[in-house]
Amino acid sequence: MWNMSKESIVEAYNQQADAYAGFAEDGFAWKYLESPAYDHYLSDFYRPDVRILDIGCGNGLVARHFIEHGVLPQNITGVDPSSGQINKAQQLTPGARFVQASAESFEVEPASYDLIITNTMLHHLDNEQMEAMLERIYAALKPDGAYFFLEVDQDGYPESFEPTKMRRWLNIATPWGTEVPFFNRDPHDLFDALDRHGFNMSTGWPIKKIAPEGLLADPSEYVRYSGRPSRMAARFSKVPELLKVCRYYDVHTPDLAESREEARKTALVDAYFAAWKQQSVTSISEIFTDDAIYDEKPGILPPLVGLEQIQNYWRQNPLSQENIRIDHHIIGHTPYDNAVWASFKARFLAKSNPDAINGIIRFNTDPQDRKITRLTEWFEHV
Repeated sequence: MWNMSKESIVEAYNQQADAYAGFAEDGFAWKYLESPAYDHYLSDFYRPDVRILDIGCGNGLVARHFIEHGVLPQNITGVDPSSGQINKAQQLTPGARFVQASAESFEVEPASYDLIITNTMLHHLDNEQMEAMLERIYAALKPDGAYFFLEVDQDGYPESFEPTKMRRWLNIATPWGTEVPFFNRDPHDLFDALDRHGFNMSTGWPIKKIAPEGLLADPSEYVRYSGRPSRMAARFSKVPELLKVCRYYDVHTPDLAESREEARKTALVDAYFAAWKQQSVTSISEIFTDDAIYDEKPGILPPLVGLEQIQNYWRQNPLSQENIRIDHHIIGHTPYDNAVWASFKARFLAKSNPDAINGIIRFNTDPQDRKITRLTEWFEHV
């Protein structure tokens, strides 16, 4: 019986590396259910130049599948927290790169992979770990890249839907004769998280088709897996980053008729963009509270704190722009933090060089002072 922790999962797979390796390659599920799903959903990635990241790679089973279908080994990176699994992967998959790291803390170059895969490993992450991993997957994928998961389908295990077992760690028996910790996730949590973290489903869902060769290979296993779906698989594309931000923060589109409070917030937004166009530090000083926070690049640069820092910034940065043209629109509200959101397109000369940015800004406001308490901006150069 394992305790429920990330460390216990790693230790379980360290101890079971040999047993798992013996099962995985020749297991009925991989041969007749899972590997055909890769052929069905991902055959367009069977090319030498494709760069693939396999998270929770185990002993390199999926990496070898892609190598057998034409992907160059040096273009495949596998990540797994278990040293035992990584050692097996290196022995069995020469040429590919394998790194010992957790799913929520691996480090790779941004926008560098065409395809990122998780194969029957999401149930070894709780929801917090999974969401941290999805953030890293989004960052690691190229703009036109794809994320693909293949996972245990709870529909094949009705007992998993018992309320006392849902969203909890369980110990489950493995097909190779051991036990491992298993996070019994509500599938809706998975797809809600994928939506919030910037992914659109392209295709997939329960895997119902079993390769007909499986009937001859093992009739009893064929009948067992044919009874109800035991795996699900889906392929996702990544949405543009600005749309991802709106999804993550659950921005509500504005009503056709503004309330009085929403109209006040809209007026503050208009005043901010007017100040930008006019290059007016005075106007900026009138619409921010004394202790306001100005976060232009969240997670990248530390925010400015206090009106004095904001004024100094405006004297140096926006005021170095010339020939400014800005279009902005209210795109929604988040009532839980008293914020209004606006999108913008800005075109200007920065130090005599043409520049163009598109972005969105969240304006947190104080309904009493009718001023901005925090500005958070996400933008991209176009």
